[in-house]
Amino acid sequence: MKTNIHTPQNINKHRRFRTLYGFLIVLLTLIGYMPIHAANWYVAPYGSDGNSGTSTNSPWKTISYGVGMISPGDTLWVLSGTYVETPYVTASGTAANPIIIAAYNAGNPIIDGEGTLPNQDYGSLLTLVGNNIQVFGFEVRNCNTNGTYIGGYGVQITGTNDLVAYMNVHNCWANGILANGDFSTVANSYVWENCQSNDNLTHTNNWGSGLSAARDIVNGITDHAQLINNVVHNNWGEGLSTYEAEGTIIEGNVVYDNYSVNLYISDADNVIADGNLVYNSSTPNDPTCETIALADENSSVARSTNNIIINNFIYGNPFSAFSWTIVTNSGLNNVLIADNTFVDAVLSIGDNLNVHNKSATIENNIFLTDTGTPWDTVGSLANLTFSHNLWSQKPPSGMSGGNTDVIGNPRLARTGSTNAGALSPAYFKILSNSPGIGKAAVLSAVPTDFFGTARGSSPDMGGDQY
Repeated sequence: MKTNIHTPQNINKHRRFRTLYGFLIVLLTLIGYMPIHAANWYVAPYGSDGNSGTSTNSPWKTISYGVGMISPGDTLWVLSGTYVETPYVTASGTAANPIIIAAYNAGNPIIDGEGTLPNQDYGSLLTLVGNNIQVFGFEVRNCNTNGTYIGGYGVQITGTNDLVAYMNVHNCWANGILANGDFSTVANSYVWENCQSNDNLTHTNNWGSGLSAARDIVNGITDHAQLINNVVHNNWGEGLSTYEAEGTIIEGNVVYDNYSVNLYISDADNVIADGNLVYNSSTPNDPTCETIALADENSSVARSTNNIIINNFIYGNPFSAFSWTIVTNSGLNNVLIADNTFVDAVLSIGDNLNVHNKSATIENNIFLTDTGTPWDTVGSLANLTFSHNLWSQKPPSGMSGGNTDVIGNPRLARTGSTNAGALSPAYFKILSNSPGIGKAAVLSAVPTDFFGTARGSSPDMGGDQY
């Protein structure tokens, strides 16, 4: 499934939180749909909140003042500089006339908490409460890093149909970006060194996520959020997560070297994780960090069901598919794990203690390890269906797909560095002599590969269609 934000082929190892061309194209596209009567307003460090705000010659001084003055269809342009404040956006746009808050001339406006803001528990530096708000191009940093208050988010989205993109969010006490609101989107952003409450394991009960779609504060479940084409790394908790959520799309992200789990799906249903590059490098925050984990933690919400994990490139550490859970008798329930490529990333799966799997299909994947086995079974494999997988070693009978499987060297490119920030999707490409070519089953849920190439009637195993 693809979205209208980007497609996975746009990922590359050099992408960061903004490119000038991409930033301007997004803004010009949005502005092209703005009504003629829409107003442009300006904020700059050299301004005054007593100014008219109508030009760069007479700008307002604070973002907080500016967001209180704008109406549907308006754009608030924020000039480069540092703003030590906590903007709280309550105004709403409409679907046709969103409110836009953006870096002026692709500059670098910085919202900086300087370690002391916000001055309350569970506050955030930038909060979007209204609906149909679009925010582009800010650096948000140093949220409550002195730990005076509980929690502390860089950006929090509680409204519906809000979009934040091309953000650089780092050094926050808890989450970098937390999307509580329904139909919210976080795209093309750079989220790193957050969850500072757990930095160097000094406060180990306060883990958060660098980027998360989770726990709507209105009804408890965040509906249909999208986390698209973000880079998320070195956060001192989970990297990218969705929990207590429904219908989250997690696509085209690069997630690496976070502390507990790089990509985490918990207490969530109808989630699609498609075309992500997830790995642990040689210098992670925690060498035991799981690449991807599926689990449940909250017995008061519905169990995880109907989740799809496809076209992902996974390297360096285990993928836990309900090898553990906190909620008794939860487990894989109508889950599809297909067309992924695992390199030195052990599949950890099975009924174990509290885990009880109801149904899952594991199909069309490549499992390769250089040492040891590419699986770690924990207890029973009942209710799990394996077929059309390529294994670097013959799997145990409970994981075997019989004559649909391929056993042997998958012959991957494995080019380039596996160091932090350097691993490229090209590393996972299959070569022309791969035994997995043409050996996968046709799956309607996976019409394209990681790069957006159509799979057709003779698909290849793994995340790359040769």
